[in-house]
Amino acid sequence: MGGADFQTWVERFEDNADHRRRLGDPGWERGSHLSSAVVRSLQRFQTGEEGEG
Repeated sequence: MGGADFQTWVERFEDNADHRRRLGDPGWERGSHLSSAVVRSLQRFQTGEEGEG
């Protein structure tokens, strides 16, 4: 990552942090809906993580 790319990333990170401070935290207690395809993908990933190798 070049210096200009890094500076762009830092500016975006700081802008996002300012935005989050203004709006506050999301309503984590509301939860989220995942499509069945995403659920299956996560389950497959978790099975692989628990397996040997």
